[in-house]
Amino acid sequence: MDPDDTLILLFMCCHPALSPSSAIGLTLRAVGGLTTAEIANAFLVPEATMAQRITRAKQPLRLLAYHSDSLLRTSGLDDCPQFCTCSI
Repeated sequence: MDPDDTLILLFMCCHPALSPSSAIGLTLRAVGGLTTAEIANAFLVPEATMAQRITRAKQPLRLLAYHSDSLLRTSGLDDCPQFCTCSI
């Protein structure tokens, strides 16, 4: 992953639409590379709960990435890097 992609991903994981616990869990998973089980242990919750929390946190980010992509196209900035090009 390109350092610029990592920075974009980090900022997206900290989006204000996410609850603090979802943002932290998603950041640890997507940027930090921790497993869902490791994050669940840190939060003292079942792994299934953390998996669901991370899944729910991704949903508004997909919408944000879609809108950011269309904004770049309409503004004539087609050569700018795309948001969230990596899979999370």
